[in-house]
Amino acid sequence: MPVRSGGTRVLMFFLLLSVATPFWLQSQTVDHSAFDMLCGMHVKRDGTVHYEGFRSSVFSRYVLSFASLDTAAMSAEERLATLVNVYNACVIQNVLDHAPLSSVMDISSFFDRQKFRVAGRLYSLREIEKEFLLPLAPALSPFALTLAARSAPVLPRRAYRPEGIRGQLQRAAERFMQDRTRNRLDRSAGVLYLSMIFQWHREDIERVFGSLRQCAMHFLGEEDSRWLADNEIDIQFLPWDWSLNERQP
Repeated sequence: MPVRSGGTRVLMFFLLLSVATPFWLQSQTVDHSAFDMLCGMHVKRDGTVHYEGFRSSVFSRYVLSFASLDTAAMSAEERLATLVNVYNACVIQNVLDHAPLSSVMDISSFFDRQKFRVAGRLYSLREIEKEFLLPLAPALSPFALTLAARSAPVLPRRAYRPEGIRGQLQRAAERFMQDRTRNRLDRSAGVLYLSMIFQWHREDIERVFGSLRQCAMHFLGEEDSRWLADNEIDIQFLPWDWSLNERQP
């Protein structure tokens, strides 16, 4: 683990003070600075995660603070950014609670069994996605949610922020779509290979964009988008790799 500078120790001190405050004395929003700092420290530039680096009282208190959220009192932007962070943090907590893991598929019903208290109620990961996130951003939120898998969208190295959240989700979708390990266009074969995320969320994506092809054109680079507009293609879905997206420090 890297040696912390004096400035970092001061930051940790104040973060500990803020997250240690009882939830009934806090506002009904969540301070994401602790998550922001931990992602910067333990998410690698390629999107792999040092999960054990999150194992701390700071992170535990951050997850516990979700219980006092009042999502109804938030703006649409704050609610969306907060709930994407909530989902991603709960995935990390679920991995830590079941460590060591080689895949989340090693755990029966990883996305359904364990419950997290959010806004005063208990929700599974799937329920957080379906009840909170998909109604807010049905065609964008799936590209921002880590599933702790090699084929999943990468966890960003900082927390999502309410200011410009739609633009942040747009960039996450572009990064995911343009990553040739997750999606790719084979012009010679006339095949657009898409992630399974497009199949799982096909109904929502087609309702927003009209078709999977139109969605791909929206997020791909300019050259590939122009080629797609001018040529007939077949769409196939790539196999999904559920291996844990973990990297040791």
